[in-house]
Amino acid sequence: MSNFEKKNLKSLSKNSLIRIVIDFADKLQKQESRINELEQKIKSSEKDSSNSSKPPTTDNDNKPKKNQSLREKTNKKAGG
Repeated sequence: MSNFEKKNLKSLSKNSLIRIVIDFADKLQKQESRINELEQKIKSSEKDSSNSSKPPTTDNDNKPKKNQSLREKTNKKAGG
């Protein structure tokens, strides 16, 4: 707020000042709600290699690794 605006506030009535404060409080509440909404949106959208510059090796997925066999282990010996 500039000095010019401060001088204008000094000349306002008490009721006018109360209205200004209430308007500022309403704006502040709306901005806080919006900030909380955006913070939740950021937290809920996890980054992975498909939507960021992260390498695929940093993805936290439950896929088996390429060198991991998909077959179940048995008690039989290997070979023919």
